[in-house]
Amino acid sequence: MADMLADLPSPEAATLMRQVGPLVAKELQALIEQHEAWRKAKAQPGAVVSDSSAEPRTPDEALQRLESLLEHWCEEGPEAAHAVVELLLASDNQLCRTIVERNTGAIPAIRETALARAVLSSAWRRSTDRWPDWLGMLDPRSSIDDMTEEFDKLLGALWERASKRDDAPEPEVVSRAADSLTRLFDNQPPDRCPHITPFVLPSLSRPSTDEEAAEQLRLLGVLQPLESGGLVKRRDFVSHQAAALTELLADGNDLVVSHDTAILAYVESLLNDCLRDVDSPGSPPLSADAARALVNAIDNSGWIPELEHTRLRVRARHLLLTGGIDRRGLQALPSAAEMATHARSRSDRVGETLAAWIALEGPSVSELYTAVSAGLRHQSPLQTDTTLLQAVASRLADLPAQDQAGFWTDLLGGPGTHLPEQTLTAAGWPSLSDAFTAELLIDRYTRASRNPDRRVVLDLWKVADVTSPAARRDLIQQILLPMLEVNQGAAEYAILYLPQLMQSVPKGMGKAVREAVEASGTKWSSLAQRGTKALKAVGYSTERTGLLKLRERITRSNDD
Repeated sequence: MADMLADLPSPEAATLMRQVGPLVAKELQALIEQHEAWRKAKAQPGAVVSDSSAEPRTPDEALQRLESLLEHWCEEGPEAAHAVVELLLASDNQLCRTIVERNTGAIPAIRETALARAVLSSAWRRSTDRWPDWLGMLDPRSSIDDMTEEFDKLLGALWERASKRDDAPEPEVVSRAADSLTRLFDNQPPDRCPHITPFVLPSLSRPSTDEEAAEQLRLLGVLQPLESGGLVKRRDFVSHQAAALTELLADGNDLVVSHDTAILAYVESLLNDCLRDVDSPGSPPLSADAARALVNAIDNSGWIPELEHTRLRVRARHLLLTGGIDRRGLQALPSAAEMATHARSRSDRVGETLAAWIALEGPSVSELYTAVSAGLRHQSPLQTDTTLLQAVASRLADLPAQDQAGFWTDLLGGPGTHLPEQTLTAAGWPSLSDAFTAELLIDRYTRASRNPDRRVVLDLWKVADVTSPAARRDLIQQILLPMLEVNQGAAEYAILYLPQLMQSVPKGMGKAVREAVEASGTKWSSLAQRGTKALKAVGYSTERTGLLKLRERITRSNDD
């Protein structure tokens, strides 16, 4: 029969196969079941098979002929190929599904509803990592109206498998399975697309212990690739989570918590889930009033430890700000002094909290200084916290130049204060106007009495982006030149930094700088050669002197 079918045109072969298919599928299923029953009986301990002829006919030859027929029609005609797939799946057994699975890449796209339903019904029985192969056979333009039951079965199975504690598929496998499902919904209106939310929500409940909270966090992690794949209905999910969080915030007084408890991690996770996309166009998953109500619930929860409470209150409002929701009706945030206390009390995530507070409050320059100065001036993680430093720089950029100068004067003005270069750069020190920068540095230099303090002034100058000729001349005249005369150690620093600070010779300063450097080399002979090298680095030309022209010196042609 297989040979005859192969010789027919595809439409005729398909018609014939559909006529005999139900009978062939039934006989094939019986053949496979009989042989499988015999094989299992033979494998039983103590089983005795007296006559090998008792073995029923094996289905191997029939399966091989069907697979060859499928391969032939995959190349020759889709109608007949689909008829073979329909026959194999109608047999409803693992061996036939394996044949289809081996050929999924070659089977023409399926649009016919009955066969598509058979494919979906077969796919959920297979390993999750093979779902993309099965679902890839279906044409996305197919109607899904008559396949709700099959899709629900797949979605339920996917969540059941993904959420298992043991032997769950890898997140990448779950993500690919989700993508293969959502691909089929591309041409469907959003409100008609099947989603996994009804199968997920019964698993998500308000925890009452740390262990339960840890399990809920695990499930939320499992859900991420499914949500990313578009299988979660955000409105239903957020509504459920907001209700669970509000209930926990109101009734959690009997909980025993610390700053690193799973309960608090769960609260923050739900807070992010509920408020992170309140600015969605159209109809957001949570209304503005509902979002503010959730933040009020955070404010009024009396069982969260104070330090975490402050951080969560700031975090919640920052999510509102990001979503474009005003803070009407909400309590005031902590003051700058209270935020400074918060920063001193915690070492983790403080930078993120302070940065969010700055964005929310738009503090005055004095408030900004109060909130962040201790963290920036003393060795702490805040000195390298990019999020906080960018927030400081952004706020300073919005303030008048005089206020910016006041902030940096208070932060850097005192001798002994030394901030890392990356801290200064990220927080906006190079953006201060040249005139204010020069004034601050000159003032600090005049109050420096030790060489280490003088060197810090040079470090600040090096990081500052001073380009104004007038400011550069003032800095050279009132800092660099005096340092060349103070003592040998100060002169060494001045010569060391000179190429980085001058970069080029400001007009009118050529002679003064040359004479000061040469004078330091005369007074301290070990500095003579280093001084000449430093001047050459900023553009001074040299000449050879002496009887044998062995001595190099700066030419007087550099004087202006």
